[in-house]
Amino acid sequence: MTVRALAGLAALNVAYAVVGLSLLWAALAFRTWGGLLRLAGLGYLLGLAAFGVLWTALLVAGVPFGVVVVVLSLVVLTAAGDRAFSAGQDLQEGAGYTIDDVDRWFTEMHAMHASVRALDKPSVAALFGAVAGAGYQLALYCDLRVAHPEARIGQPEVKTGLGSILGTSLMAWHLPFGINAELSLMGELISGERAYQLGLVNQIVPRDQVFPKAMELARALAERPPHAIKITKERMRELTQPQFDEFLVAVKKYQRRAYESGEPQRLMSELAQKMKKR
Repeated sequence: MTVRALAGLAALNVAYAVVGLSLLWAALAFRTWGGLLRLAGLGYLLGLAAFGVLWTALLVAGVPFGVVVVVLSLVVLTAAGDRAFSAGQDLQEGAGYTIDDVDRWFTEMHAMHASVRALDKPSVAALFGAVAGAGYQLALYCDLRVAHPEARIGQPEVKTGLGSILGTSLMAWHLPFGINAELSLMGELISGERAYQLGLVNQIVPRDQVFPKAMELARALAERPPHAIKITKERMRELTQPQFDEFLVAVKKYQRRAYESGEPQRLMSELAQKMKKR
């Protein structure tokens, strides 16, 4: 292995480590979602963050490249428990925010979405139970999605006093305008079956088969020529990057106005109290 080759690999390793650490940060930052991010286990995140050191060490030791690629060739996004993928933003936390928190909040969320978009490996979301709000948006950034017919999926932000800004913008990539308006303005969750019919979900299976099917799809994608997958995903990012960048500008603008109105603080607090009484 030449010095130039090792230098090139080291640069690539840094990129993998940055993505891994970003995803690990997201998992910890959004711990109030009940462990939303379990990319085939939190160990995957730790492994990805440490990949720079591990990969170079294995190469220097003479371990074949393919052995490492097999380990890190796919991503499956699901929840830590078995009740729900994600119910969305923690209401009590959101109720305590002020207009001064909006920029930080959505900058961090945008960075999390960018980390998922930056993956050059196939990503599949395994969706079950409630898949709402910020969790729903994260699932839409994955390459493919698997759900069960009874899953409850959607964008309920307007019910909490927030504008449906990120969700509406992102759904414009997936849905006709009229359907987008229905989901964004009504704020109702739809069934996994209807999400499949609308094209928001790629595969529909019984609940106990959601994760196995997601793994099956991810493995199938991982068996495709890796460079072809990488450059195809790169082109898909390129096509959508201007809109993705604008999402952050828009969400900060409109959610500042939401918090100025006082609606999110009041409605989130009321909803959180109702949920405690259940």
